[in-house]
This record gives sequence, structure tokens and C-alpha cells, in this order.
Amino acid sequence: MEILKVNKTKVVDLRDEDTKFASITSLIDYLGITSIKGNSDVFIIDSKSLSKPNIGSDTEYMEQLLTKCKDYNLRLVVVDLDMELNQCAEDYIYSLNNGKHLFLVSNLEAGISLLKGVVK
Repeated sequence: MEILKVNKTKVVDLRDEDTKFASITSLIDYLGITSIKGNSDVFIIDSKSLSKPNIGSDTEYMEQLLTKCKDYNLRLVVVDLDMELNQCAEDYIYSLNNGKHLFLVSNLEAGISLLKGVVK
């Protein structure tokens, strides 16, 4: 776990963790516990940590993940180097969460850039 600073907000980078989350619930529980410990409510994970690593093509999974992030007021950046989202998929994700809670990006720099616009 590495703590990054984006603007003045701490961002927990979990990309180097060997943890594999069996479900959205286990992921959100883990993020919630980490958040309660005072680390942050903004997280970066690798898509390989998810039970469905290719979430860009599974809209139902994305919607469930986004709903949980909204419910617990978490911000989550999912980095997937292999992800190839088309413009329609990107627009769909953005419209679901108004660009506030869930970000699917192909590299860390893109995720940091998006977070700069939504965190203090």
C-alpha cells in the first residue's frame, strides 16, 4: 500500500497488493476498513485484483461497483493496462456517476489526472 497525494487529498494506491477480491462486497469491505482507519476514501487498484478483471465490458458489474462506491462515498480508480474502452463505454460510465466515484483508466497518469478534477 502506498499513499499518494493528489491536490491535498491522500490517495491509497493498492496496485502492488497481491490481494484478489472475490466479490464487489469483499472489495468494498476492504476499502471501507482502510477508509475507517483514516487512510483515505480515494483508492487506486489494478483490475487484476477484481473478480472480473475485464470490467470495461461488463456493464452490470460496473453498475454494482459504482453503486457501492456511491453508497459508501468512496472514489475508486481501476487501472487496466489492457483496457480498450470505446467512447460509448466511457460516456456510459461517466453518465452513471457524473465523474465522481468510479474511474476506469488505462494507466496511472490518466487516473491521477481525473482525480485532480474531483478531489480537494
